[in-house]
Order: sequence, then C-alpha cells, then structure tokens
Amino acid sequence: MKRTPATKAAKGKASQAPRPLPKRRLKTAQDLRVFLADVTNRANRGELDPGLARCLGYLGQVLAGVISTSDLEKRLEAQAKEKTR
Repeated sequence: MKRTPATKAAKGKASQAPRPLPKRRLKTAQDLRVFLADVTNRANRGELDPGLARCLGYLGQVLAGVISTSDLEKRLEAQAKEKTR
C-alpha cells in the first residue's frame, strides 16, 4: 500500500486559503528586510508557493542592489556639493 503525505486537512485541521501578501511600499533596506523575512517565513510554513517565494527573493535581491546604489549616489552628490562650497 502506497502512503501519501498527510495534509493539514487530513490531520483534522480545517483547510484555510493562504493569506495574501500585504501590499507594501519597499523604499528602504529595512522595508525590504521585513518583507523578505515575511516571504521566507510563509514559504517555510507552506503558506506560499516555493516558486513565488523564489521569484520574490530574486526581485528583493535586485531591489536591494538598487537601494544600495541609490544611497551611494545620494552620498556622492552630497560630497560633491560640499566640495564646491
């Protein structure tokens, strides 16, 4: 007899639809950290499709690079203004 993995519904718990990800504005590295932690935790609990979690993680990595570059650009512009004064 072939055994199939038990699901949450089979364990006596009511089957629930996964909660949608909250809509957030990801403007800072801290915002991104909180978002990616939430995505990771939901994926670990089986509440989020692994493919979607992987995609969101990749996009988060790209956004982290953009935020870092933007912050560096702002600092360099501030330094340039200081030197011209």
